[in-house]
Amino acid sequence: IHINLSDYSLNCPMFIDEIQELLSSQLLPHGKLCFEISKQNIEKKQPNTLQFIRQLSALGCRFCLDDVDGDLTIFHKIQNLPIYMIKVDPTLSVRATFQEHSAIMVRAMVEMAHLLGIQVVLQHIERPEMIETVQQITQPDFLQGFALHSPEPLSNLIDL
Repeated sequence: IHINLSDYSLNCPMFIDEIQELLSSQLLPHGKLCFEISKQNIEKKQPNTLQFIRQLSALGCRFCLDDVDGDLTIFHKIQNLPIYMIKVDPTLSVRATFQEHSAIMVRAMVEMAHLLGIQVVLQHIERPEMIETVQQITQPDFLQGFALHSPEPLSNLIDL
C-alpha cells in the first residue's frame, strides 16, 4: 500500500502518532505500508522529515522517493536513509523516450539506484510504444502509466 505524503503530514506531530497507533493496533499491515515522499522533502533536510522516516522505518514501514529528476546528488543525500524505491520524475521519463541525453540520464539513474539496492519506477508511460522504447534504454523495476493500466476504484481491485 503506497501513500503519498504532503509537507503538512510530514510536519504534523499528531500524524506520526496516529500512524504508530494504527500500526500497533494491527489496523495497518506491517511491512506492506510504503510512504511516498517528494524529493524536495529530502532536499530541504527538515528534521521532522528525517525523524519521521527513521521512526516509521523502525516499525516496518517502507519509503519511496517521488519525483526524482536529473539531479544525481539526491543519491548522496539518500544513501543513509531507508529508501527502498525511487520514482523518476514523469517529465524525465517521457523525455527519455525521444531525447538521447534524457535517455542517458535515466539509464544512469537506474544503474545508480540498483547499485544502492533501490528499486526504480518510471512514471507516465502512457502509450504502448513507450514500453518498448524504455526497455531498449534501461531496465527499471516497474513502469507506471496508462499504457499498462488505467486507474480504477480500489473497490474493483480488492474486496472491502
